[in-house]
Amino acid sequence: MQTREKVSEYNPQKVRTAGFSNANIVEIIAWSATYMLTNFINNAFDTEIDFPVVNPEVA
Repeated sequence: MQTREKVSEYNPQKVRTAGFSNANIVEIIAWSATYMLTNFINNAFDTEIDFPVVNPEVA
């Protein structure tokens, strides 16, 4: 939110060089937006978690 929908240090050519097509990049952005929107909605309505919570391990 702080970068106003601009990805810092994003270079699409580097992503393409890594083997991703424009369609792949669009799909990555679309899924990211989907998960971000889902998180906003869950936070706004304080949705109850109905599955076992998994805490990340400390590295």
